[in-house]
Amino acid sequence: MEGLASGPAIAARAGAPAHSISAADAVWDDVIHALAQLLHTLVLATAPRRILLGGGVMQARPELLAGLRRELAASLNGYVPHEDLGVGIESYVTSPGLGSRAGALGALALAADAVGDSRAGALPGV
Repeated sequence: MEGLASGPAIAARAGAPAHSISAADAVWDDVIHALAQLLHTLVLATAPRRILLGGGVMQARPELLAGLRRELAASLNGYVPHEDLGVGIESYVTSPGLGSRAGALGALALAADAVGDSRAGALPGV
């Protein structure tokens, strides 16, 4: 995906930095299509409860989310009977609430959960 939808890949394809490319440029259609196909595969292969999309491109171009949601819904075409893939798709495919800090803080939260889970099974006082 880095070779198709990352900032450097978009800049190489468009000949300009991603942040300077017009929202109407056709390069964004290619980015949306590539990401929607990834999400389609993830939904069918792993059935995630939610998909969070972050990173520099998504932060700079939050309007891409609407296109991704539309293309994902169209490609799934009702195949996966899940209410969040219909009218609730805005909360199913969304940006992380922690913004650019999601990676670091999310990793810390997972580590804290793992430590808590390992202690939950321990004998009292151990």
